[in-house]
Amino acid sequence: MPSYTPQKTTPYTVPNGKYKIDVVFAENKTSPKSGNEYIRMKCRVKLEDGEDGPVISDNLMFTEKSADYTTEKLQSMGIAVVFGEPFAVEPEDVVGKEANVTLYLDDEGYMKIKKWHDPKDSANPTTSKPTKPASRQKDAEGDDIPF
Repeated sequence: MPSYTPQKTTPYTVPNGKYKIDVVFAENKTSPKSGNEYIRMKCRVKLEDGEDGPVISDNLMFTEKSADYTTEKLQSMGIAVVFGEPFAVEPEDVVGKEANVTLYLDDEGYMKIKKWHDPKDSANPTTSKPTKPASRQKDAEGDDIPF
């Protein structure tokens, strides 16, 4: 007989901003379209109050085009990368890693990772609060002065 363990429900989205995430799952995948290998990750958002937030999916791609972004992700998780040397990573190398990221809600209503931050960034992750646009200078007629 199938069974499950009921879990406390979590929100599917959080306000745009900076958060801590934990990589809770990772697996090797191959793109059916391109044949490129990648690691599919599921990352749990940690809320300010210590509660678990939504799970967000992200990928580690291993192509020349994505090398810089993959390096940024690995370094954000505290994994040392030596530039100019081949580097192998397995799913178990990233599971359990923490990182600070900036999240945003895309046009389709999914939470996405916009930026992976340097692990030396000691600023505590917090949700972003809306900010007022910078005040603009006006000329004598009240028109914006372009700078």
